Amino acid sequence: MLTRARARATNQHIFVDDKWNDAYIQTKDEQIDMLQAQRVLKSWEEDHEHAEDSDADDSEDDDRWISEDDSDDEEDDDVASQPTKQKQRHPVPAATWLAGGGFLENVGWTMMAAGIAPMLTYALANQCSQRRRPARRRTEWPLQSGSLFGTLMKAYTNLLTLAVVVCATYYAMCSRDVFYSLFTRPFSVSLASLQSARVCQASLLSGWHSCVGGSTSFSAQVLLSPDCLHHSVFPAAVLTVMTLLLANFHRFWLKALVLTTTLTFLLKHGITELEAERRAAIEIFSLDPSFAFVNERIFVVIDGQNLEQGAEVAWAPYWGGLQQHKVHLVPKLYASRVHNGGVFVTFDQLNEFVPCYRRRPVSNSDDQIGYKCFEHLRVRVKDQRSVPGWSLLTPKEDRDL
Repeated sequence: MLTRARARATNQHIFVDDKWNDAYIQTKDEQIDMLQAQRVLKSWEEDHEHAEDSDADDSEDDDRWISEDDSDDEEDDDVASQPTKQKQRHPVPAATWLAGGGFLENVGWTMMAAGIAPMLTYALANQCSQRRRPARRRTEWPLQSGSLFGTLMKAYTNLLTLAVVVCATYYAMCSRDVFYSLFTRPFSVSLASLQSARVCQASLLSGWHSCVGGSTSFSAQVLLSPDCLHHSVFPAAVLTVMTLLLANFHRFWLKALVLTTTLTFLLKHGITELEAERRAAIEIFSLDPSFAFVNERIFVVIDGQNLEQGAEVAWAPYWGGLQQHKVHLVPKLYASRVHNGGVFVTFDQLNEFVPCYRRRPVSNSDDQIGYKCFEHLRVRVKDQRSVPGWSLLTPKEDRDL
């Protein structure tokens, strides 16, 4: 079957059936378009009817005619249902705006809001002004920072710089001995060695009085004397330098110097303290012998570090003891004193025993307290019959025992 366009192109006759087919196809196309239009129109009408129904429900009570009797009944119903509505009423807006949450929650969020809210306000205001003037450099946070982290980093660095400068000023002017001890053993400095502000002021002024007020002739020779340099000129120079540092606490070079000094100080003295603790720690390196027989009295030589003469060494069973339980739950047996680098002990059961060391006890009430056990070292207790050839070397009557 040829279409009308192809028939005309080939100069062929168009039959009636071809015309009918073209009309049928055109009719179906029109029906498809109508169905599509009806579907769109139907969805639009449903949305419009839904909106009209909601508006009609709201205005239904206003348009409905109500007699006087009916109005009285409805008023009575409203009065009767008023307590129920009051019970279901939500909290007043003032209460929800002014109070809420628990104690810790309020404390935490209040501190966060007090610290962050000013910066957020500044950033929003600065951002609005920059939108009006786009040619301006975009710094949305205080202290010429591009983010909140940068602002907080600069603020905390400022606090650290001020704290370091103030502490250095105090130690240098008021407690020179404590200041010098910071560079040798910083963690040994106690709070009792720190002086109060009144004592610091008195010690600072006493140097000037002894240097200037105590001398009758005020000259350069007096100022350059060792006593004056030590008691007056040195504190004045320190105070001048620290004042200049406080005035420049926001400079990059001072912050870099403080951070480098602080990190070096903490690293150096941290390593020093760890090394001191390691050297002062009690250690046991080896035991000789490493095995023993049951009911045999032996002398165990202990090779260790920081072991004291007269200290106490006990033995904790490994199998059924330290292998299953914690150290403080395992009984300490066969306690004896360290004498000439070792201890005498007699084991009466087959097991492996771990040495436990403690300093000389003060009282007898803490028998199981204060021990330090070394689980990597063990003394293995054997039976004499486990020795190869024991039956050949032992008489028959001894073997039957």
